[in-house]
Amino acid sequence: MNFGKKSLDELKQLSEKLLEHMSPMDLATVLFPPAMGWDLLQGVLAKTPVEDHGFEDRYPDPGLLQAVLDMAKWLSVNYFKTRIHNAEVLPKDAPVLLVGNHSGGLMPLDALFAINHIRDKISTQAIVHPLVHDFAYTAPRVAKLAKQLGILRAGHQNALDALNAGRHVLVYPGGDEDAFRTFSERNRVIFAGRKGFVRLAMAAKVPIVPLVSVGLQESFIVLSKGRDIASKLVLKKWLRTEIFPIALSFPWGLTPAFSPFLPFPTSIDMRFESPIDAEGEPDDDAAVGRCYDRVLNVMQTSMDALAKDRVPFFGR
Repeated sequence: MNFGKKSLDELKQLSEKLLEHMSPMDLATVLFPPAMGWDLLQGVLAKTPVEDHGFEDRYPDPGLLQAVLDMAKWLSVNYFKTRIHNAEVLPKDAPVLLVGNHSGGLMPLDALFAINHIRDKISTQAIVHPLVHDFAYTAPRVAKLAKQLGILRAGHQNALDALNAGRHVLVYPGGDEDAFRTFSERNRVIFAGRKGFVRLAMAAKVPIVPLVSVGLQESFIVLSKGRDIASKLVLKKWLRTEIFPIALSFPWGLTPAFSPFLPFPTSIDMRFESPIDAEGEPDDDAAVGRCYDRVLNVMQTSMDALAKDRVPFFGR
């Protein structure tokens, strides 16, 4: 009981710290899935063009970022059981392109856990710019907070500008195909042949650092990707996706997996792999293909090792 009271007191203090940097409605949108869902629905129905101001070196806002990362650290310790390995492979004074497998649907919390770890273990000044799908920038409040946190709309130029400014960039090449992989595919890396990240690394002349994560895909259970439904709803046109995944999630039960949800508390293991030089030119398809295959193989081998003897939800 004392541990529970202490944790709740800490959570209250972290929430109060967040309120110093955002409005109560912004905080509700971040922490309360129905509020996030309403924000997304408003953006979709309004059909307002997605605003993209590109990379701006004044972001992220330091105070807001630290408040969010402190909350993420509390979640990684008190709600999830998170272990992160091998951060020492990251260079301390040069930008890298972090390439991860995308887990957790609309709740990719392991990205925040990784950023926290980089700042703790490598440099408190390290800045990582995650790239996100247009879907996030469709929601007005989410888009505003994303911009303030240095989260960039996925795009070659935005990422290139951040890398050229000496910042790290975190990309999830598999996007929706990876984030909504089914429960049976939870320990597979699915990039769906998307090689843009390799061309980006070649153009920026930076190494690729694979970041492998297992466990968060168990925070909800995707049963089907719903390709037929997506085709009938013409989602490729409206949301740039060819899937309409169906999942079991809390508190909704059986629902479209695009719905924000409260993640099941799971055990998460993450691992940084050694930097991979992206040798060649961005327009050399053969070189791009070789690097893509190498990154994918390294990540799948690492994931296989992390998933070995794993018990779903409980870890090892």
